[in-house]
Amino acid sequence: ILYCLEKKMAKNRKDLKAGVSELKEAWDTKIEKHLDEMEGKSNQHSGLGVILAIFPHILSLSFVVFVIWTAKPASSLFSWHPTLMSLAFVFFMTEALLTFSRWFSLIPSYPRDTKLTWHRVLNACATFSAYGGLGVIIYNKYINNWPHFTSWHGFLGIIVCCTLAVQASGGVIAMNPSLLPFKIKRVILKRMHAFSGTVTFTGAMVTLTLAMYTTWFSANVDNSYIWGACCACPVILFSTIFVQFIKNHLF
Repeated sequence: ILYCLEKKMAKNRKDLKAGVSELKEAWDTKIEKHLDEMEGKSNQHSGLGVILAIFPHILSLSFVVFVIWTAKPASSLFSWHPTLMSLAFVFFMTEALLTFSRWFSLIPSYPRDTKLTWHRVLNACATFSAYGGLGVIIYNKYINNWPHFTSWHGFLGIIVCCTLAVQASGGVIAMNPSLLPFKIKRVILKRMHAFSGTVTFTGAMVTLTLAMYTTWFSANVDNSYIWGACCACPVILFSTIFVQFIKNHLF
């Protein structure tokens, strides 16, 4: 009798484990599908909504054009630093993140795979531009025998560039979880990638704001209204990306 009871209990435990496993798998699939739908879903705009939808794009492009006009690339070695960094974080990375926005995506009706391709291409451009800008400032300080990363702008800047490499690696792993030596659900990887990307972008916007207080920027932008508008740009872009993350991944 005891043998029969033990055998029956073992079978029940096995069935219970199988049921729990199936339930977890179904739940994870449901969450992943929900995230894909949230990233791929777009709101229909009309009138004022269209203007508001393209505002972040106009803002980021205007800021980059202003920085390029102020820096005058090729006028000096240093001029490439603000040019490449503004392109990397204000334009390329912003556009890469807005690709999945329900409100601000420039390709809202495209399939998610197409959006993902553009996300990768734009982030690759952001990475190359950022490390180009980093290389320029390091070499410029080296040839002038100046100390490196002594300001908050420089200190946070090098941290952001390091996290950018980690974030890029995380994106590859999020699409290919089998690359990890241990098992982890793709839905968790995707949320971690989205969260770390938002943190990286936040650090970039803080670094950009600190750039407004550097000697170079203060010397070239002496109009208080233009200076204030430039400071408002990273705040607006950060708010846009932060709200997007909250809406897509927390609600």
